[in-house]
Amino acid sequence: MLVRRAVRTELNTPDDAVVIIQASRLERWKGQSMLLSALGQLRAVSNWVCWLAGGVQRSHEAEYLQELKIQARELGIAERVRFLGQRTDVGRLLVAADIYCQPNTLPEPFGIAFVEALYAGLPVIATAMGGGAEIVDDSCGRLVAANDINGLSKALDDLISHTATRATLASASKARAEFLCNPQKQLNQLYCLLDRVVERETVV
Repeated sequence: MLVRRAVRTELNTPDDAVVIIQASRLERWKGQSMLLSALGQLRAVSNWVCWLAGGVQRSHEAEYLQELKIQARELGIAERVRFLGQRTDVGRLLVAADIYCQPNTLPEPFGIAFVEALYAGLPVIATAMGGGAEIVDDSCGRLVAANDINGLSKALDDLISHTATRATLASASKARAEFLCNPQKQLNQLYCLLDRVVERETVV
């Protein structure tokens, strides 16, 4: 609770705001622009703030960042979007947020950001492709079709507006991350699989 309050104070974010966070590289296919477009449809929904974490590393990323800032202004949501730049404290940011949203427009090879958000106890909204589709299910988040801004806006509105729904998904997030990525569990599953293979080879 202390970390949550401290981070929100640093980022000029009210304690009672619903914070949507995306922490990823500034690549167009990561979907930051799609997230802003969806939030632009929710201008009339009060009490949300968006944090976009990710620093410029290459020239095309600097260009994309400027486009995102212009987009936020044109959508009338600039005062509710925080561009956080490169961060080394993503774990703290996640703890202080309420919803993780990364609407990729291309498949994510794995999606470690989704798992980290789940471990932090956040419900996750992602697009139904690649790593996102493998990691997020109805127990811990929402999947939307790629490039479906209306669908993304609806999913965000649902979680922003309904505290109970958000809390239910959040309560299952850590368990989902553990099921997918706990090293000991995965090693045990691998051991069992290999053991069955060895048994079959021995019988043959």
